[in-house]
Amino acid sequence: KNSSGGMTKEIKNQYIMKIINTQFRTEEPLTWDEIKELITTGIYEEDFIVLFDKKSRNYVQMAEDEQSFVVESRVYDEGNFTHYRTFVEEPEAAIPFFEKYFNDESIDFSAWENVTAEFLS
Repeated sequence: KNSSGGMTKEIKNQYIMKIINTQFRTEEPLTWDEIKELITTGIYEEDFIVLFDKKSRNYVQMAEDEQSFVVESRVYDEGNFTHYRTFVEEPEAAIPFFEKYFNDESIDFSAWENVTAEFLS
């Protein structure tokens, strides 16, 4: 039986790294497991997490808000960007967004708010 599909993803997640910034870290390369840990527990000590990649200017970030967590993503199309925002009650709920970014897949922003105008004034 062919189990290579699951295997590939496992290995991919194990060795590929993307870069994060938090209040205490700058451009630190982490594996997916380390990033997931940071999203679920580290966020409380480190205030915010920005996940990015040298390949593009796109990023996804999360920060603690009063009663929830604010998640934002900026997506560039040539020189222009669109900035999206959504809120999650628990940091775990943001894992799928970070995982998509980590795996170079597109996040579905249909339920997010487009807040680009806030950054253009």
